Amino acid sequence: MLTNTHTSALSKPLGEYIGASDVQIRENRGRHVVLIVDDDPTIRELLRRVLTMAGYRTATADGGLESLAAIDQFEGAITAVVTDVSMPGLDGLGLIGAAAARKLDQGVQFYLMSGAPHSLSMARTIGLPISGTFQKPLDIVALVARLDADLLAPAKVEDEIALDGIGWLGRALAHHDKVTGAHSDQVARYTAILSGAMGLPVGLAEDITSTSVLHDIGKIGISDMILNKPAPLTDDEFAVIRRHGEIGHSILTAENHRLSGMASQIARHHHERFDGTGYNRLAGYDIPLPARIVALTDVYDALRSPRPYKPALTHEEAVSCILKGDGRTKPEHFDPAVLSAFEGIKDVFERVDRHD
Repeated sequence: MLTNTHTSALSKPLGEYIGASDVQIRENRGRHVVLIVDDDPTIRELLRRVLTMAGYRTATADGGLESLAAIDQFEGAITAVVTDVSMPGLDGLGLIGAAAARKLDQGVQFYLMSGAPHSLSMARTIGLPISGTFQKPLDIVALVARLDADLLAPAKVEDEIALDGIGWLGRALAHHDKVTGAHSDQVARYTAILSGAMGLPVGLAEDITSTSVLHDIGKIGISDMILNKPAPLTDDEFAVIRRHGEIGHSILTAENHRLSGMASQIARHHHERFDGTGYNRLAGYDIPLPARIVALTDVYDALRSPRPYKPALTHEEAVSCILKGDGRTKPEHFDPAVLSAFEGIKDVFERVDRHD
């Protein structure tokens, strides 16, 4: 139970900081870890509670040395540090200076807080990478607004750029192989339905859907003669086809963005099977969740699609193959949670327009 003594660290009552946030904003905040550094455990806990309620992920440290070690150990995971200026040992300014000297400040926003205005004024003049300063008692609304402005707005722009890149890569694949391009679009439609049925956060489901369209991007590096062969593949040709996951992974890991990272996971692992009998013998929850979802939607669309060497299956036949097995496809190939979600909404798949 918080007391009035605890809330004296804030400039407003605690309840005024905690309102109903837009779901998408909360999901975007949840992609960031804010490290709270203060030798006063009361302030650490207050900030942790309020920022967590706002949707941010948080970590805490009681001094500069502990927080510097955390930034170093979890490089890339911590995106913001809110630190007190005055602390025993390595203080807030020393922490920021040490992080900058060791080049640990890349991609990290640093914010100072202090009850002494002159400390904040001095801090702004010494050339450290400080994104903002806040006087105690803290106005958390202003702090959250500043975190949102610095962390979420750039991410939105980066996401738009990444989505544009996903779009033109998808168009390049469709130009290289129209059949694969059409298949990729269908898989994305099914993935949107299945991700939603699994009850995933809206933002995560949207990300998986957006990136699923590139699950076969590696086929851009496979010969047209193999891709369009009007007969079953030989063992050697199938070995070439199997390389498309690694080719796609190589293409997509060239970009340093969470969406390209997710697309890379899907491209590399969508032919894994939950029972460990897939391309690279990865099994169970070692297979990333986005790839476990696309593994099913990819198989469903492949079963429904006509090819020169095989007819298309009906919806009922494809569902039976996935849920009951047909000798090649088995229910053990799929994550049980994904399979259960599919079984619950399988009839929705039938209503999706097809462009075979």
